[in-house]
Amino acid sequence: MNRCMRWFVAIFVAGLLGACAAAPPPRMDDPDVIAVTRQGGKGTPNGRSDSDEPFIAVDLVATDAGYGHTPADPIKLGGAAEGEGPQRQRQFLNGLRGPDDEPIAYERLGSCCPFETPQGFEGVGLLDMFELRIDGRTEPVHLYISIYDEDAVSVPVGLLPRRGAR
Repeated sequence: MNRCMRWFVAIFVAGLLGACAAAPPPRMDDPDVIAVTRQGGKGTPNGRSDSDEPFIAVDLVATDAGYGHTPADPIKLGGAAEGEGPQRQRQFLNGLRGPDDEPIAYERLGSCCPFETPQGFEGVGLLDMFELRIDGRTEPVHLYISIYDEDAVSVPVGLLPRRGAR
């Protein structure tokens, strides 16, 4: 399948997975968002790391500053094949805290950055771009997550793992 057809399939599938809506304008260094699913005015999934929702306790903290912060080195949670991608995203993000252990609010901005993967639709996957707002800070943090590929997961640089009961 040629590159144009892959893009078409990726955009079509993203539209099937959720209602396409205008995304907030990207920062200058952010890629274009292809599709976003909104519910109640917010991108989904969304939530807070101080909620009572389940979370994944991740003990490893990345040493590579680009890990999770760039499309070239996304957090690979997997779960798409099992229908658990958004659930894994929520649980992972619920397990993150700010650099001084502050709670975070997170919201999926949308899908971006098509890439080739045998786990995707017709060999194409999309990354999900999330905006994290750390309590008491003005600048948001953007993270990129793949639900198609799975690998060992770490907490991105600049964030801490959440501690306590799950």
